[in-house]
Amino acid sequence: MKKIKSLSLLLALALVVSLPQGSMAKKTQSPISIGCIVSGEGDVDATFRNLQQMGFTSCQIGLPGNRSQETIDKLRAAREKYGIKITTVIAIPGRCVWNFIEGPSTIGLVPEEGREAKMKVYRECVDFCQKAGIPALHSHFGFIPEDPATEQYKSFILVMRELATYAKERGVDIYFETGQETPTTLLRTIKDIGTGNCFINCDTANLLLYGKANPTDAIRQFGHLVRDMHAKDGTYPSADDPYHLGHEKPIPEGDVDFPAIIRLLKQQGYTGAITIEYEMSDRTSDYMVKTRKYLQKLIDKKN
Repeated sequence: MKKIKSLSLLLALALVVSLPQGSMAKKTQSPISIGCIVSGEGDVDATFRNLQQMGFTSCQIGLPGNRSQETIDKLRAAREKYGIKITTVIAIPGRCVWNFIEGPSTIGLVPEEGREAKMKVYRECVDFCQKAGIPALHSHFGFIPEDPATEQYKSFILVMRELATYAKERGVDIYFETGQETPTTLLRTIKDIGTGNCFINCDTANLLLYGKANPTDAIRQFGHLVRDMHAKDGTYPSADDPYHLGHEKPIPEGDVDFPAIIRLLKQQGYTGAITIEYEMSDRTSDYMVKTRKYLQKLIDKKN
């Protein structure tokens, strides 16, 4: 994810799309599910019905503003009724500027300013996951420093260990969404936190958009820690504008090698979800269904 504000637009779309029952996809035997990002609020039953009609078998949900027992009950009921697995709750609290200039000082828990308020939201998210039976919280936790000897890195490890411990005590995992750090730095971070419940939500495009890695190489390096994946396409930052992220593209028009990535994940025994994320203004139900079918063919392909 690049923009938390754009998430609401994505979530709302799932509520208005309604396809005929005949358009439902056949369920596959693959342990890898395909989903998209939806809202945990509003008409939850309609949201999950539309997911089923579009052929999705899993989803990630944005952290609801209303985290009451009523919301939890609605999610549980819809999940059971339509057979849709909820893989994570997404929370990105506080002010976030998605560029290379203000991003490092605003996003996640790396910046010390605003940590206390963000930690409160993250704890509430963990509590919500526990009560709703959702296995993980995932977030952009910030531009993790490359130098592990800095005080900023050490401070970040301590606060992440506190959050991860809180989550572990409640049976919830923490997923780092990729993008703002190199794969090596992320691996080091997870090892240094050391709680055993920190994993990766690999956003294939973000690795390119932030100029941190080729996503295929990243999967080779940290694929054993990937528990969910954002299927998103894009390009490296422009040589003419090194102040902003690269550009998102529709799948498969960018530089992400989805055939290679899915082949690697299957070879590594991946059994998680592939969650389509598309933040461009031309997002439609047709794109989502077409992309789901494209990804399903890659999953079903015998290597």
